[in-house]
Amino acid sequence: MGKRFRAGRESKSWFRLPGQGDGLGLSEGEEDGPPSGSLSDVPDGPGVPSAVAPQLEFTERPANELERGVTSPAPEMSDPVVETDERDTAPEMAGDTEAAEGGGPARRPSGGQTSPPAGDPDRIARDASMAERKAARDLERRAPARQLGDGRWWVEHPVVVGAPIPVFESIPTAALHRVGPYRPDTVIDAWGESHYAIRAASLRGYGHRHDGRPRQDDMSVTMIGEGRMVVAVTDGVSSADQSHLGATVAARWVTQAAENHYRETTGTRIDWAEVVRSAAWAMVEQASSALGTERTAEAAERVVASTLVAADITFDATGAEAEIVGVGDSGAWVLSPEGFESAVGGKDSEAAVVSHSVSGLPRLPSELSPTRCLIKPGHVLLLGTDGFGDPLGTGNGEVGRLFSDSLLGRIPAPLEFAHLLDFSRETFDDDRTLVAVWPLEQE
Repeated sequence: MGKRFRAGRESKSWFRLPGQGDGLGLSEGEEDGPPSGSLSDVPDGPGVPSAVAPQLEFTERPANELERGVTSPAPEMSDPVVETDERDTAPEMAGDTEAAEGGGPARRPSGGQTSPPAGDPDRIARDASMAERKAARDLERRAPARQLGDGRWWVEHPVVVGAPIPVFESIPTAALHRVGPYRPDTVIDAWGESHYAIRAASLRGYGHRHDGRPRQDDMSVTMIGEGRMVVAVTDGVSSADQSHLGATVAARWVTQAAENHYRETTGTRIDWAEVVRSAAWAMVEQASSALGTERTAEAAERVVASTLVAADITFDATGAEAEIVGVGDSGAWVLSPEGFESAVGGKDSEAAVVSHSVSGLPRLPSELSPTRCLIKPGHVLLLGTDGFGDPLGTGNGEVGRLFSDSLLGRIPAPLEFAHLLDFSRETFDDDRTLVAVWPLEQE
């Protein structure tokens, strides 16, 4: 994970950072002396959100599973197999052409019709026609994203972009990772008012569905005032066994701490350095109390490390203004008719060599500078993990066209948004989390 860092020693304060006295935190660039860019102390008192760190209930793991790293066996991946049921496909003939032209579902004839004899010429011709239509539908499902921009979305299979990931059945989360509350494969959220709309989804990636690892991404969204919203998106670092727990604590703590800060300071700008420091402290406390680690950031990093991208969004008659911060490689983008503009984070997709090493909380950056951007009505603010950002790249490829066609000029239904995010593209099998915010024209 890049440079080596030295943890501070335990002290009586809740959470202190190196360079500011003995403490629990880690800061980028620290070696034998205090770092030049370290953040200030988190005092145990005013200025720290009054709520306690989000506590999760845990079950004990057998010691032998912890030592051996026991996981459930994963099924072998196989090529897609599509089975045809004559009872379902035969009645589609009457309305299939009309449905294809109009974009709606095919109409089925009613009544108690019986199937003709097996050797009937009409039956043979109908079966041939059915096979041709099925082949055409399968081809369209696998077509590039630009061919799927007519408002339809397939529920039987994922939207395929380029070469698909082989079809398989997900397996349960392995025992090694079942130490906390139930963790669903998919989380979907959505709401809106007259001046904005939001869609959010967090999905377990194809790779984790196949090998029994949990969804390591998470998200949290909250309204902290009239026309003001805070969004946090987190991505547990793969090398940390229980990083899904860290992702949940970080996401929920950031939005909770931002709301507390807003109320205590009567609506001023959020002190992101304070909020991020307190989120790191919450992760250290959670790892110590729930997983039995030493109460140091170095120990917490080994088991619950997570990236973060968060935004404070204010809506008005002209659209929205967002102040965005990031730790690690999760990112934020503004989508407009001109394309995707990166606001924070992500990987440099145009670099000759792309590094996949990730540094996240509770390691604190030497400098945390918020980025401010304006989002006009008709544009979309996106916050997401690298499971979305990596296949998106610059936004000029097939994935970019898929999301441009689906998110510009329209607000998809919540399930459609999640289905879209679950697209299948070979080699891109990481967890994906995406929050989309549309500022709306106010009448």
